[in-house]
Amino acid sequence: MTKFKIIFKQVFFKNIKSPAYIIMIIMPIILLGVVLGIGKLMDQSTEPAKIAVLSQ
Repeated sequence: MTKFKIIFKQVFFKNIKSPAYIIMIIMPIILLGVVLGIGKLMDQSTEPAKIAVLSQ
């Protein structure tokens, strides 16, 4: 079992240091922030629509 732990630890720490792993962890957080930011901006910009009616 100790050999398994040693190999697991080496592979785990090697993968943590890779850029793909870091991007995989950080990207959902960034995307969530962008989606919430866009939603907040859209909520702030809700003004009543100005409609002009032209008739004789």
